[in-house]
Amino acid sequence: MKRNLLLLVGLIVLAGTVLGMQQLYPNMEGTRVLENENVVVERFTTRPGQWAGVHAHKGNQITVILNGGTVTFRENGHERVETMEDGSVIWVEATEGHDHGNTGDTPIEMLVFTLK
Repeated sequence: MKRNLLLLVGLIVLAGTVLGMQQLYPNMEGTRVLENENVVVERFTTRPGQWAGVHAHKGNQITVILNGGTVTFRENGHERVETMEDGSVIWVEATEGHDHGNTGDTPIEMLVFTLK
């Protein structure tokens, strides 16, 4: 009985750690490409007019822009617009709540590498 309880607690802790590193966006769903003990890699497509929804990054990220476009970022009451070029690579620090959306007229595709 005690052994089963310890096993259950261990599985709960492991599941919490894995889910804690998964990047969650309220309005976007990614496709998991790879996951191991070091990284989670997901592919996202953001349609014109689509916003990710307010979210935080629990781990540092590397984002590779496969098909770029115009992105508007909202954080701490400020808004900025950036053009993401095809093939560009972006370093993203673990962050607090913010939002970003595709404010251009073409879909944006990216690979997001979340470091564990």
